[in-house]
Amino acid sequence: MVALVATECSSFVHMNSGTSKRSQWMPDGDPTVCSVLRANGLAARTCCLLLLINLLQMTFLLEQPGSSVLMLTCRMEWLIKTMKDFGITTYRQAFWMACWGHQNPKRTVLWSNNPAVVVFTTPKIARTPIKGPPTVNRYVSKRSGKSGYSGSRYLKKTEHLDLNLLIVFSLIKIDV
Repeated sequence: MVALVATECSSFVHMNSGTSKRSQWMPDGDPTVCSVLRANGLAARTCCLLLLINLLQMTFLLEQPGSSVLMLTCRMEWLIKTMKDFGITTYRQAFWMACWGHQNPKRTVLWSNNPAVVVFTTPKIARTPIKGPPTVNRYVSKRSGKSGYSGSRYLKKTEHLDLNLLIVFSLIKIDV
């Protein structure tokens, strides 16, 4: 059995770092922000779910965008260390969703307790054109002169992982 866990990423990605104050150095973010507290609670529930999946001796796939810091949060670092203490290795596989038919190049990372996750390896994509409307709005600040970007109304539509990926993974002999 394979369990796909796709924790909502909006609070954990770089696009939200201005609000959440999350970064590689502060992955738990600003605890005074309500959305950060809710997302940290979601991370805690995800941690419990992954523990349960391991106890049931199932395979999990945790999907996150390439810029997500979810797995750097204190809860997830505790989970990885605890699983390691029990002899369960956590594997990380980054890939480009465009190589699996997604309309955007979108760098994505899968975390799993199964080494077979390497089947998602894809070649490096160099400036693959986006099919469809832009997912970010780029701008130059009139005040500071610095360039930046914000999510467009089309960004949310890029979050879905194609079910064909799960079918590929489920066809592999899985021994956890």
